[in-house]
Amino acid sequence: MKKLAYVMTSGLLVSVMLFGCQKEDTEAKKQLAQMQQELEEQKRITAEMQAKALKEQSEKEQAQAEHEQEELQKEIEQKGQNKETNNQAQKAPAPTQRDASTQEEKAQTAPPKPQPKKITEKIVRYPATVVTSSGYGQLSLRGEPSTKGIEVGVLDDGDEVLVTAKTSKCEVIGRVEGCWVKVDINGIKGYMFDGYLNREVLSQAEKENLYGGQEGQDEYTY
Repeated sequence: MKKLAYVMTSGLLVSVMLFGCQKEDTEAKKQLAQMQQELEEQKRITAEMQAKALKEQSEKEQAQAEHEQEELQKEIEQKGQNKETNNQAQKAPAPTQRDASTQEEKAQTAPPKPQPKKITEKIVRYPATVVTSSGYGQLSLRGEPSTKGIEVGVLDDGDEVLVTAKTSKCEVIGRVEGCWVKVDINGIKGYMFDGYLNREVLSQAEKENLYGGQEGQDEYTY
């Protein structure tokens, strides 16, 4: 009888312990679920803050690029106007009173001179590789988006650049259609014609294949 009572008592103690363990396990699961929910919420908040910061940075860079382009365009226009004025002053003879009156009348009746189209820039960011038609040519880095711009550097086929902005000036050069882009080459900034830029980084084998053209072909420099 005592043995039976002992067994029953032991069984009761085991049941109580199991119940306590189950209760603790449930509480632990609740705490874990709550921690996971808080972690997900923190990730969401962090992602929103990062997206907002990236957007603000992009807008700031866009505004800065537009401002730089406007200043550069103004400087180029001012230099052109000064040069044209000096050339006319040197070549033109001293006007007579009649000539002055005629010129004044023409100035009053002449239609307004059309303003040059403003070149805009859109912020982008991607790597690119120089790939000319010959496969062993060169591509110029210029101070403004034009073949008449000052050449500040020359890159060979296979050289890599970082494109930071795309301009609104597009044209056909050497029977190749493309647009002028703003690039950064190890801190040196300028403009290049993207008709001869491959929008990816080539492998070493692909770069070696660029030099498979026939000898005697013209080199391409724009």
